[in-house]
Amino acid sequence: ETMKEETMKEETMKEETVNDKKEETVKEEKEETMEEEKEETVKEKDETVKEETMKEEKETAKEETAKEKEETTKEEKETVKETVKEEKEETMKDEKEETMK
Repeated sequence: ETMKEETMKEETMKEETVNDKKEETVKEEKEETMEEEKEETVKEKDETVKEETMKEEKETAKEETAKEKEETTKEEKETVKETVKEEKEETMKDEKEETMK
């Protein structure tokens, strides 16, 4: 009877040990999975930030290009005004000289 009880106890202990190991393994796998998911989330956030930064840089570049075009257009208008003014003055000068003759 005692041998039987002893054998039963040993079997029970073996089973508990196996169960404990299984639980530990499951726990470790869960932790690994959580860690991997965290890393994936961080990578995704990094990608999102990179994409947003690139979009902002493109927008900034577009705005700068638009400003440069605007400046160029203003300069061209000024040049045209100057040229027209000079031509008018030249014409008036020529007309005065014609009148004087």
